[in-house]
Amino acid sequence: MMMIRCQSEHSMRGKMFVITCLQNEASSGSDKYGSNLQMTYNPSFKPFSRDPSSESVVSLMSVASTTNSVSPPSTANRPHSITKEGVYEATQQGPVEELQLFGKRKSSIRRSARASFGRGYDGKGRPFQRHIQRLLLQSRGSREQLNRPVRFAPVKPPQIQLTPINFEVPHQEKVPLFVGREWLYKEVEKELYGEASHRGIVVTGGVGCGKTSIVEQLVDQSCFGEGKCGFLENKDLCQVTGASKSRQLGGSGNSSLSGSVNNSPSGTLSSNGLSSSQSSYLAASTLSLSFTYDALRTIASDVVAFHFCQADNNITCMVPEYVHSTAAYLSQAPQLSAYRDLLIQEPHLQNILSMRECIQDPARSFVKGVLEPLHKLHQDGKITVENCIILIDSLNEAEFHKPDYGDTIASFLTKHINKFPSWLKVICTVRTSLQDLTKMMPLHKISLDKIASNEHINRDLQDYINYRINTTLDVKNNVALNGKLESTTQMKFSSHLSALSRGCFLYCKLTLDLIEQGRIVLKSSNYKILPQNMAEVFLLHFNLKFPSLRSFEKVCPILNVCLASLYPLTTKEIYETVNSAYVQRYVPWDDFQQRMEVVSNFLLKRRDSSFMFFHPAFREWLIRREEAESTKYLCDLRQGHALLAFRLSRVNAPLGAEKTVELGHHILKAHIYKTISKQLGYSSRDMQAYWMCQSSENLSAALSNQRNVFSPNVKVSRLILLSGASPNAKTEFFSNAPILCVAAREGFVDMVSLLLEFHAKVDVPGDDGMTPLCHAAAKGHSEVIRMLFAKRAKVTHTDNAGQCPLVHAAINCQLDAVSMLLQCDWTKEGHVTLTEALLQSLVAATSKGHRSLVEFLLDMHELGHDGLNINNPDTLQGETPLTSACLNGNREIIGLLLRRGADPKSVNAKGLPPLLCAVKAGCWETVDMLLAAGVSIETSDRHGRTGLMIAASEGHLGILEMLLSKGMKRAALAQVDNEGLTALCWGCLKGHLHIAQSLLEHGAALEHTDNSGRTPLHLAAFFGDAQVVQFLMEQGAQIEHIDNNGMRPLDRAIGCRNTGVVICFLKKGAKLGPATWAMAQGKPDIMILLLNKLMEDGNILYKKNRLKDAAHRYQYALKKFPMEGFGEDVRTFKDLKLNLLLSLSRCKRKMGDFSSAVELASKAVDMKPKSFEAFYARARAKRDDRHYAAALQDLLEALRLAPNNRELRRLLVRVKEECKQQAKLERASSGVSLDHIGRDDFSSAGAVIERPKEETAL
Repeated sequence: MMMIRCQSEHSMRGKMFVITCLQNEASSGSDKYGSNLQMTYNPSFKPFSRDPSSESVVSLMSVASTTNSVSPPSTANRPHSITKEGVYEATQQGPVEELQLFGKRKSSIRRSARASFGRGYDGKGRPFQRHIQRLLLQSRGSREQLNRPVRFAPVKPPQIQLTPINFEVPHQEKVPLFVGREWLYKEVEKELYGEASHRGIVVTGGVGCGKTSIVEQLVDQSCFGEGKCGFLENKDLCQVTGASKSRQLGGSGNSSLSGSVNNSPSGTLSSNGLSSSQSSYLAASTLSLSFTYDALRTIASDVVAFHFCQADNNITCMVPEYVHSTAAYLSQAPQLSAYRDLLIQEPHLQNILSMRECIQDPARSFVKGVLEPLHKLHQDGKITVENCIILIDSLNEAEFHKPDYGDTIASFLTKHINKFPSWLKVICTVRTSLQDLTKMMPLHKISLDKIASNEHINRDLQDYINYRINTTLDVKNNVALNGKLESTTQMKFSSHLSALSRGCFLYCKLTLDLIEQGRIVLKSSNYKILPQNMAEVFLLHFNLKFPSLRSFEKVCPILNVCLASLYPLTTKEIYETVNSAYVQRYVPWDDFQQRMEVVSNFLLKRRDSSFMFFHPAFREWLIRREEAESTKYLCDLRQGHALLAFRLSRVNAPLGAEKTVELGHHILKAHIYKTISKQLGYSSRDMQAYWMCQSSENLSAALSNQRNVFSPNVKVSRLILLSGASPNAKTEFFSNAPILCVAAREGFVDMVSLLLEFHAKVDVPGDDGMTPLCHAAAKGHSEVIRMLFAKRAKVTHTDNAGQCPLVHAAINCQLDAVSMLLQCDWTKEGHVTLTEALLQSLVAATSKGHRSLVEFLLDMHELGHDGLNINNPDTLQGETPLTSACLNGNREIIGLLLRRGADPKSVNAKGLPPLLCAVKAGCWETVDMLLAAGVSIETSDRHGRTGLMIAASEGHLGILEMLLSKGMKRAALAQVDNEGLTALCWGCLKGHLHIAQSLLEHGAALEHTDNSGRTPLHLAAFFGDAQVVQFLMEQGAQIEHIDNNGMRPLDRAIGCRNTGVVICFLKKGAKLGPATWAMAQGKPDIMILLLNKLMEDGNILYKKNRLKDAAHRYQYALKKFPMEGFGEDVRTFKDLKLNLLLSLSRCKRKMGDFSSAVELASKAVDMKPKSFEAFYARARAKRDDRHYAAALQDLLEALRLAPNNRELRRLLVRVKEECKQQAKLERASSGVSLDHIGRDDFSSAGAVIERPKEETAL
């Protein structure tokens, strides 16, 4: 019993069963895999109070899991598949595999479109795994090292986070072939590569004429295919026939046939492959083709991307997916390796091409992420190819999923094809009935329907028919009426069949298939038994397949489901969908498999185990018929939509956002309550809404999901709102703007109307404070603005930046929106008045250079609109229209404002007149215009700053020179502002060397002091530009000048921590005063510089034998040495203090103060016990003080620390002798001999000498 209404007791949120998929992966060396499907019953789902019987869907699927038929068959090579196996993995971080893709090679390597691109490569195109192994082996020196376990970090190569669509066109044959069309490829080659080259080619043709096959051959021969073509060539003819004879075909020239087996993915231009038994029946006397397909190979070698539009798979018909997938294929093309490198080097480009950005703005993603980078790379010489080609098949198929708002792929191409680089071509196909889709594209048209005027089309048809006759014994025997096939009979049959086909290869193929199978028996030469068109061919196939209407009804739900689905479904999904309408008895799994087997010739299995109709023409025949055609076997799409809706509700609920939108689509298409709503007492709308409410996890999230926000389905959105979604739901875009804001910004009139109908708040803002009216005004959507006004939207509202809708419209030069907003009611209280908004919008328009809008607003001013005064500053930016134009350098706007009465003396909120604004902007042409208009060159602001000062402050040398040439000489150079600063002071304060040089050349005062007593050198030191400071000192600036605060230029530099400037002053000999040390406190880097300076001065004085002065420098440095705050420079300070102590000890020893020298050296020893210099210094001091024994002990310790120091050894010998002499004098009293001491000491010293060298010489 079919379920035709929602029953609450069935609980849509219930889980019918839990599906657990256990997939056993095969070994890495095999392409095959297997999977086991286990489905277990979930007791929580109890639609009825009974145990699951053998007829329930749960038990049936559990039983099915034990059979071998559930597991999908091993995936063998499918030559008709145009896809990339593992492309998804290419964008994921994973283990690095070994695969040479497009490395350095001499000849072109053809690879399958299914080949995995998820591999890593080094910079030379080698696989990372092999490259790492090679480097690892090179780093090991011996076999012993090879056996050692080595650990190294895994290498993760940069990844392209773009996922191309896995395209696959299903076919009935495993090895289809391709005949003819060489003339078309030659014409394409001529038009694309000839002198009169075009931007591309559009191939038009009727149903089944082979458009997709033409594109698929190009893909198969490109870098994305295997290159195992199925077209017939001369070399293959010799292998099949061994000879050939000439004949006249269609009144054309002679040719010779060649045959080969093909991997062509064409269902239209395809037939069974040529076997060894069939080749004997090839009559060379009846075929004379000459196909080389050189043009095909030439074109295919330039293919860099491809796209197949398929009505059975909605993602192939959507513009965001097209942009994303095309970019992904472009990044994989070997011709565009520079583009791939660019995407890796600049991740923001990958972000622009992400699906999120493509959905939000596909045009921006395509232009910024694809077209502009390709154009730039070609300009820079990184892309050297002369021609690249993008293939797009079946533009008419994309129209099946035409969105309510936005472009289809055809309209998107029309808008952007003129932006393509001249070297990037397009080859697309479209059905003749919809060829107007490409009418506006600058493409050369090639038609496959002009049979009467193009003899090649008829020849291709007859060649295909003759090939089938001569390679298939059953066809040949059926065509031969008297048991022997004569050439005239074959020619008559081929001519008749080609005439009936009207250029349709699909018709010829399916008719010949029926003849081969014996379904059609040719009993006479009039051939009346042959079907007259494609509809009769399909009808004949179904009549033979289904002997009764009951047999068709069994498979009809399967066909209905596949027709209504938005994407290809797997066997499990189809089984669940078909059974989702039953509540008591279900279709058993074995029975279902038998039904699937019945339609296996029409529903073909893809590589991902999903199913698709073998040809779009067959899909259309199931859906609709012409007036004169039979309606037998016509499928019911409504039933398919109903079944899909039941499955989503009963099996997958609760649904996420995207699945909720899909459910709404199927519910509306099914409309199952259309005839029973009155019987139930509820409206169909309410019942559909209740259905949605019970099945969705979050209705508001579904309403505001990204795809529905930027490409809304209005009808589904209405159903979601009826189900309880909030019309004020916030999105993740434009600062979490509500959905009404996004719809208003994008100009979705119907969506705005729908949201307002459901009482959406018209003034609810996003996080940035922008309301729907602000968004609509910014984009100039007049109709949306009118609708918002009707709901009393506030025109006086301002966002977080203080901008009202009128300002947003003015910034974006939306003249119609500005005019409409001015007509609104501004009398209500708000954040801004009409006069303020008018002035703000005028200032915004002048800053952006929108002349037409400025003229419109000035006309409003001349009419005396609400007291608008264009000489007043606005309340938003604080600028007048004239100062705003001057700050932005808009000469045209400045001239317009001056002609319309703008006062050149009016100032902005900061007190800057237009001339100074122009000087600040650095536009000398604007300055010259204002001066020519009579503006005084001596104009100053409220701070007393002239144009010369501002030019010096901003570093505009050209304007400064122009002002000086206009008459501003010495008086202007000496002129000061309110703080006493001259132009030179301002130039030095901002660190502009070229300004300082120019002003000093013109005679500016170098030693001028401002109100605080600061000279230009003070200001330069404050800014910190060492070049300016050095230049001023070279010009004679006083480095010891003290300002009113007692600060020298050096003190200013130290206070600002300008290390480079401090070094300049110290090199110049600047004095270190109390203010210097006070400013240096807490600045370790500055303190190190100052202490080093004192030590260097002491060293210089010591070399001049000015010991007292040198000692004073060392002692002063130690006195100023900081006690704390070393920061990260602790070791530097420690070494510096050690050197100061040793240097001061040396001076004290030279001056005869031995006790102080010993004390200082002892402090050095305590600070660094392993410093041999400290021991040496103390030994020298003790020796000079005649403490030879103590000196000897220090020398021995120093020699131990630095055993290779010769100076220590020489001094040790002298001290030893001195010790012996002193011992002789005291021998009588002490009685101790030093001979043994000397021997022991020297023996220990000798032992130390044997150690490795550790220290340098003293």
